[in-house]
Amino acid sequence: MRCLVFFIALFLGTLGYSQAIQTDQRLISTQGSKFVSSSSYEYSFSIGEPVIHRGSINNKSYTQGFQQPNGRITFTVIKEDVSCTGGRDGSLTIIDIQGCSEPYNVSINGIVQSDLNLQGLSAGTYLIVVYNATCSTEKEIILNESSDVCSLKFYNGFTPNNDGTNDVWLIENITIPPFEKNSIAIYNRWGSVVWEGQNYDNESVSFAGKDSKENDLPDGTYFYVAKINSEEYSGYIQIMR
Repeated sequence: MRCLVFFIALFLGTLGYSQAIQTDQRLISTQGSKFVSSSSYEYSFSIGEPVIHRGSINNKSYTQGFQQPNGRITFTVIKEDVSCTGGRDGSLTIIDIQGCSEPYNVSINGIVQSDLNLQGLSAGTYLIVVYNATCSTEKEIILNESSDVCSLKFYNGFTPNNDGTNDVWLIENITIPPFEKNSIAIYNRWGSVVWEGQNYDNESVSFAGKDSKENDLPDGTYFYVAKINSEEYSGYIQIMR
């Protein structure tokens, strides 16, 4: 087989190659800084690697360039707007990530996320970027808020069985002004305080079906008294495991 050797001088100097490209019905492979014609049809590139300079071999054209990523990343965002003025019950859920190749990374407003279901968000603009080593796609999502005035909602039951769902007693909107300064007391049926906390927030300060010594309380009915500003709220809670 006849071999033709070409030296290509690029603007950065002579480059060496280890990949190959196909031109029409023949392949030009590269070894060091020379090109060798062959009859093979297989070829491969790495993303971003230079190919070769424009020219011809045996009347077959070839072109210098850069291998581009195959496709682009696409994804879907499901959003839930904030239900009241100043509320923090908005959510963003990122699903159906496709394109390029895994693994994918996701950042929201510059912070890398491990959980793609974000809850407890306030109104505002969120820049979502999904990317991998070679591709990147971004979307700007705006969470709006209702003009309704926020009010408290005391849930009357929960299931503290450590399954990740309804494991703590929830008070909706307890973390927004003017409700975030509060005190909560939980009583058993005999009127004894079994748990109490300051500045209840459904997370770091929350009633999880345990007494003040972290002992599990038996299933049944309990009563709460919530003091928030000058208001006092009371009702019952059912623990069901």
